Amino acid sequence: MADPFFLAPANQPNLVLVTQQLTEENYHSWSRAMKKALNAKRKLGFVTGTVPRPDPALDPEQFETWQCINDVVSTWILNSVSKEIASSLVYADSAEELWNDLTERFQHGNGPRNFEIKRELMNLRQGALTVS
Repeated sequence: MADPFFLAPANQPNLVLVTQQLTEENYHSWSRAMKKALNAKRKLGFVTGTVPRPDPALDPEQFETWQCINDVVSTWILNSVSKEIASSLVYADSAEELWNDLTERFQHGNGPRNFEIKRELMNLRQGALTVS
């Protein structure tokens, strides 16, 4: 298994992993693309929590390495969101916290609008006849 703490020279903080920036309308496609990109870099565990933060008192060297990689992953996420969204994320302490914040804010579709559209479709008529 690949070491999640390995950082290749090409994996710099200024790297942009996905071409589509996150906006308020495209969370699901952005999230899928980011997960694939992070998985390809062997860094998905930093956002899912499967690469947990080591205890700095027990292993300061491991904690320092984790913090460095976590900061790189956090920067990749910040580089892939719109400036308006990024400005609300800069104080998150970890990539997992960033990811969870974005998920909580944007994963929910626009339920009321979806209901409204479905209701309009159900009520479509052609003259006195229903569409069906």
